[in-house]
Amino acid sequence: MPHSVEAREAEVRLLPPLLKDQAWGVHAQEAFLLFCLALGPSDVHIHWLINGHTLDTPIMEYRRPLGQREVLVSSWLREGPLIKDARYHCVAEASTGNDMSEVDVRLTIGVQLCSSLHRKAVTATELCEDAMSSTCVG
Repeated sequence: MPHSVEAREAEVRLLPPLLKDQAWGVHAQEAFLLFCLALGPSDVHIHWLINGHTLDTPIMEYRRPLGQREVLVSSWLREGPLIKDARYHCVAEASTGNDMSEVDVRLTIGVQLCSSLHRKAVTATELCEDAMSSTCVG
């Protein structure tokens, strides 16, 4: 009696670097890139959300078949300078499931503003420069 092995569909999974590991490169007043890599069946696709909404920005994507049942998809998002707090999601979806990565990018002014206020001679320009120069990730 022949032994049959059932072909298993590839599951969807994101690969490193995840979004939280990339955010160190996001700075106030500068454009930035975020990358998303997914491995899954041939129908896997990636979409991006910002603050829970689909992005209007065109998304770049590259697909590379790996064998007969899997594909590696890389997608990258280029955003303009960060002007307010934002939560980015990279979502990989396929018929076999989905996986998601997210990162919160926050503009912070508190630390710089406080340290600027404690200097003896503070100008309005210095306060603005300090407030606009810092980005942090949560």
